[in-house]
Amino acid sequence: MHAQAQIWKNIYGFAESLTLKCAVELGVPDILHKHGKPMILSEIDAGEPSIPSPSMDRLHRIMRFLVHMKLFNVVDGPEEKYTLTPPSKLLVRAEEKNLVSYALLQLHTDEM
Repeated sequence: MHAQAQIWKNIYGFAESLTLKCAVELGVPDILHKHGKPMILSEIDAGEPSIPSPSMDRLHRIMRFLVHMKLFNVVDGPEEKYTLTPPSKLLVRAEEKNLVSYALLQLHTDEM
């Protein structure tokens, strides 16, 4: 069973890097950083009007996967609120030492 789990992880390993890239392209770390406190999903969605956002359902799935990856925290309450974690603070463009350009290096599948 452990061997099978390892193979599945390798097969779907690309999902983590693509989801990370998606969050950076949508500006999620920057939006949370600018706001300075936990935000609900609709606030994140409205945070950067110049960037087209996915549907709320898709954004929710993206954020839940990023929480699973421990890139963001979720504060439970009447509505889930999202916060930055130490790793996601490295994805804030305004920070002097950030890893944004490296996160965006992931190739698009249509370029392969």
